[in-house]
Amino acid sequence: MTGEDRTALAWAAGVFDGEGYIGSKIRKTPGGRRNPYIHMSVSQYHDAEVVERFTAALGIGTCSVRHRETPRGPVVESLWRVQSFEKVQAAVALLWPWLSGPKRRQAVQALQSFHGEREVLGVREWRRRTASA
Repeated sequence: MTGEDRTALAWAAGVFDGEGYIGSKIRKTPGGRRNPYIHMSVSQYHDAEVVERFTAALGIGTCSVRHRETPRGPVVESLWRVQSFEKVQAAVALLWPWLSGPKRRQAVQALQSFHGEREVLGVREWRRRTASA
């Protein structure tokens, strides 16, 4: 990793500290099954360049733009997101050296919660569901 890459990741960690989210939850399918879900995101209104630069610094995740009408007028939201355990774990690992204590705790809690829910479902059931998805 070059010094330039490290600088970009340090910048990205600062953005994530201020504008990012990581969390896990249980999603219920229409059939009533419980599926653990984890994701990580950064969003910006009116400044897509920040999200594009963040995406480039990490090299993983997707960047999208949403246009919405609000009572105050049109809003443009740029969003970076990763949604699989492996990609969230990789993104956290890339940012970890520069994350603040509160964001580190948020990341650890999300990863542990997701992993714990997988164990509750049972590894075989979890693998069967992810293999068929």
